[in-house]
Amino acid sequence: MIDGKLRRVWIYTQDRPFTGEKIYAPVRNPEYNESNYRTTVSLPGWPPVKVKR
Repeated sequence: MIDGKLRRVWIYTQDRPFTGEKIYAPVRNPEYNESNYRTTVSLPGWPPVKVKR
């Protein structure tokens, strides 16, 4: 508790291994081009999942 207010952080994780064939991974601009004055664009991306054996 800080200043009489309860502070919380929610962390989401997977509770089981991924079983699909593809996963959504958007394509974004490189981080070295980041700017406070630039629009962030995400293009759809569905790469196949690499299965470790």
